Formats: sequence, structure tokens, C-alpha cells
Amino acid sequence: MIRLIGMRPWQKRIFEMNIFDLFFVYGSELPETVGFPMYGIAHILWLAVGVVLTVLLAILYRRKSEKTRRRMDLWIGSFLLFCIVIRDIYLLIVGYLTIYELPFHLCTMAGILGFIHSIKRADWIGQVLYALCLPGTLVALTFPDWIYYPPIHFITMQGFLYHFGVALYVLCQLISKRIRPDIRKIWKVYLFLLIIAVPIYFFNKKLGTNYLFINVPSAGSPLEWIADFMGNPGYLIGFGILTVVGTCLMDLGFMLASWIFNKVKGYPDKAG
Repeated sequence: MIRLIGMRPWQKRIFEMNIFDLFFVYGSELPETVGFPMYGIAHILWLAVGVVLTVLLAILYRRKSEKTRRRMDLWIGSFLLFCIVIRDIYLLIVGYLTIYELPFHLCTMAGILGFIHSIKRADWIGQVLYALCLPGTLVALTFPDWIYYPPIHFITMQGFLYHFGVALYVLCQLISKRIRPDIRKIWKVYLFLLIIAVPIYFFNKKLGTNYLFINVPSAGSPLEWIADFMGNPGYLIGFGILTVVGTCLMDLGFMLASWIFNKVKGYPDKAG
């Protein structure tokens, strides 16, 4: 008999029921005590398992032939699209597929762009996936907005697997050099962001949605900290600065890592 003394409410709730009782229950219908705390045991375990699987699959990818790599690219890209579709099917079945579930969030766009890139490798998609979508994905894993679901739930599993899938796809493209980050091409990232952000901002205003978190910051994220300091919509200035700094650091970090790698290997100086 498992002793429940000293356990937190969400831990007790899980041990007191079959974990699959709530596996497909939508968030608004869940008891308040079944979620898991950010950076709690469940969150850390999900991150640890995800990192290990991502690294192992990346190592496997690196050892494969070019033909097999291309096939794996398509598999991973298709997996990302599958995750998006299966989530929408779930929402449709439980009756919560609404205007708030359109593919206008950056993380959802990352999966769609990844799938397109696995078929047609446009350079601008690669630049966006690396400099914009990858850090966004890592932030989503660090500050997940699905923690009010149980640790073992359809949405929880889809959230972690999908975001680690995006990270895996980008990592594999870096390994195969089909994505070559270049700060001289960062204007492609900003042009893409400008094209999607402006209409989405007014779409949010009109219909009360919050895609890209450009109207209301995500709870518990650094955006919320910026909003506390700068207010809203003033926090958009901080959001913009954070985006520019983050994307530049991504490209500069890649250049530095490439330079160090070339020095260690004795190759001629070549950052890109």
C-alpha cells in the first residue's frame, strides 16, 4: 500500500486513481489538483527523457548515409505534422476545436515549416527554424503552458514529444548542414516575423485570441516578467528587443561554435 502522507495534492490524486481515467479529459474539465508543478519531478523527468532521446536519435542520424538521412528528415517532418493533426482531431472529438486552436502560434508554425523544409529545403525556412523556432521551442519546454494537465495525459505527451521533435529536426539539419545559420541572412527571419506578426496582432485584437503571445504574455514566462516591468502593450518593445537579441545570439553562437570546432580540428577559419 502506497503511503500518501507527505505527498502533494497532485501526487495523491494520481496514486488514488487509474492514470488513464483522465488521459483524454480536456483541461477545463480536469480537477484543479491533477496538474504538475513547473520544475517539479514530473517536469524534470520529461525533460530528461526528451533530452536523452533527442541526443541518441541525433547520434543515430549522424552515423547514417545521406540517403537514410533524407528519409529520416521526412519521417521527423511528417511526425511533427502528425502531432499537429492528431491534437486537432483530439480537440474535435472532445468538442474544443475552436478559433483559439488555429496554427498561428510559433511552435505550431515550427512543425509546419519543418515538414515543408523536409520536402523543399528553402534557405529562409532553415534560417527561421534555427534562429526563431528553435529558441521558441526550448522556451516552451522550459516554461510549458500545459502543466495544469496530469504528467501522463494526451496533451502532456503531445506537448513534450512535439517540441522535442522540433528540436530534433533542427539539430539533424545542422548535422547534415542543410541548415547553415548565417547572421548576414538574419533579415529573412525578421521579414518572416514582420509578415506574420502584424496581421496576427490585429487578428488577436479583433477576436480575443492571443497567438504568438503578442497581445498578452504567456503566464510564468520571461514575457510576463517584462510586462510586469513595462506594462502592456509597452512590453512589446521588450518583446521585440528580446527577439532581436535572441536571434542574433543564436547566429553568433553558431559562428563561435563553428570557429572553435575548426580550430580544434585544424581546419581553415570558416564560421559558416
